[in-house]
Amino acid sequence: MPKTTVALFGANGTLRNRILHTSMAYPDRPFNLVAFIRHESSLKIDHWVSNLTVYGVDVTLIDADSLSSMLAGVDVVASAVGPAVLPYQHVIQDAAAKADVRRFYRSSFGMPQVVRFEAQDFSMINSVRL
Repeated sequence: MPKTTVALFGANGTLRNRILHTSMAYPDRPFNLVAFIRHESSLKIDHWVSNLTVYGVDVTLIDADSLSSMLAGVDVVASAVGPAVLPYQHVIQDAAAKADVRRFYRSSFGMPQVVRFEAQDFSMINSVRL
């Protein structure tokens, strides 16, 4: 049986990095990991495992067609991007669809996102885009 390939977007965030470390703690698990972070050289990991691939990608600057080629062969996408990238999460979703990814888990699925700017007199609400 071939290994399942799981892609994690936002792998360097506080919670997301914990997900990555937990996944890497068991190298005999039957899946490969693909970590997407803003800058490839800054991945926060304690040790490297052979079933980990890392891409440094700025989701705010890439299009779905380019990103879909990086998702070729991926079975599951878990998008756990931070609030600044949420307006661009549809790019990840579109790329996953183009790459025939079977499962897509989106951060805060079905919940509106409210970003409060401390120094400003307004908040930004990111609506869910399906």
